[in-house]
Amino acid sequence: LTNDFSAPYLSEEENVEMILQFPIYWEYEEEDCKSLLDLVRINHLTKEIYSYDIKTSGGQTKDFITNLIEFRYDLQGSFYTEALKWLVRNDKKYEGYKVMPFQFIVESTSSPGSPQLFTLSDKVIEQGKIGWVSKTGVYHKGFDTLVKDLAWHKRNNLWDYTKDVYVSKGNTLINELQ
Repeated sequence: LTNDFSAPYLSEEENVEMILQFPIYWEYEEEDCKSLLDLVRINHLTKEIYSYDIKTSGGQTKDFITNLIEFRYDLQGSFYTEALKWLVRNDKKYEGYKVMPFQFIVESTSSPGSPQLFTLSDKVIEQGKIGWVSKTGVYHKGFDTLVKDLAWHKRNNLWDYTKDVYVSKGNTLINELQ
């Protein structure tokens, strides 16, 4: 609350509704979903909705991008953004509102006092939705595929392996090493 970088996002402001632990129950690809956003700020004058997740890190805040990739926070940011867009489309209260880029507010637990904001670009939001390939050629599924995989598992009542392992009958092709 006292840092110049983070305080503006955590402080109350006139005409801005600030909601902590904002639940959204929604549907994606005929699957029931729930998103619980840490912080949502709704500017009723500009009709803009800002969403934030608050993270702590044992390392330096500047190294958060490593955590984002390792813990797949792109999925979280993309999924929450999609939930807010669903809310805008389906709740007349938010008709005409614009969902702004998702942000993480990150603070270090080992050297507190230097919080930073990390904003996900439209490209990263899209990657979290449809997936992406790392520099080493590894495909990371987006939430769209993961939700569809969940539906497949439910239809087939198969839970011991991933859908991909079942479809390949337990044979995973190792195509190339890089």
